[in-house]
Amino acid sequence: AIANFDRNPVVDGHKIGIIYVGENQSTEREILANTHGSLAYTDFLSALGTLVRLKDTPMNPQGLDRVGDSDGEFTYAWRDRAVEVVFHITTMMPTDPDGDPHCINKKRHVGNDFVNIVWNESGREFEFNTLPSAFNYVYIVITPEPAADFGPHRRARRPVSLDTATRSTLGFTGPPSGSGNG
Repeated sequence: AIANFDRNPVVDGHKIGIIYVGENQSTEREILANTHGSLAYTDFLSALGTLVRLKDTPMNPQGLDRVGDSDGEFTYAWRDRAVEVVFHITTMMPTDPDGDPHCINKKRHVGNDFVNIVWNESGREFEFNTLPSAFNYVYIVITPEPAADFGPHRRARRPVSLDTATRSTLGFTGPPSGSGNG
């Protein structure tokens, strides 16, 4: 037992898959073939933790290759003194449309993660059976709202003009707005 004591990890290691779904994408093949995402998605990734070079990393990469870059050069990880989380990010893993058209290399990681975070910019509901697996227990689906177009609201806005009684009640001392005096 004492000889095996050094084999016990010092920190609890966890792995979480990150999957990007682009506009109008709905099939596993389309989704896993993504090599990048939107600016909002990239900002989300950078907020997850620290960018880690996989090759020769001293941390446990939770199944990602740390010798030959077959699972990509980098990933994000978060760590404190007791817990370590490594993210299996499909857009940071190599995509080979000729040699691996179904992205099996990516699926072997996110398909074995108990938790997957799906960044969904498809414009439709994410179907949980899109990426079937016996091991995915939790999907956290993030669907960012598109930026609102405030242009029509700005154009419809009119300047407010207050009558003299209201202005004095509010403590304004200058001439009423729209009076041409300033």
